[in-house]
Amino acid sequence: RAEARARQNKILGANSAETDLNKIRSRAGLPDTKANNQQTVLDAIAKERQVELF
Repeated sequence: RAEARARQNKILGANSAETDLNKIRSRAGLPDTKANNQQTVLDAIAKERQVELF
């Protein structure tokens, strides 16, 4: 869902890619993401996917 929102340019605020990404990071005890534009959010999502799968 975060990736879909990022690709729709729903990056910051409520119901955004940032919110979805921060939920995952919070669950892992990590600080909120500092990604604040479409490309950095997509990069952060790809990194989280890699960490979750391996």
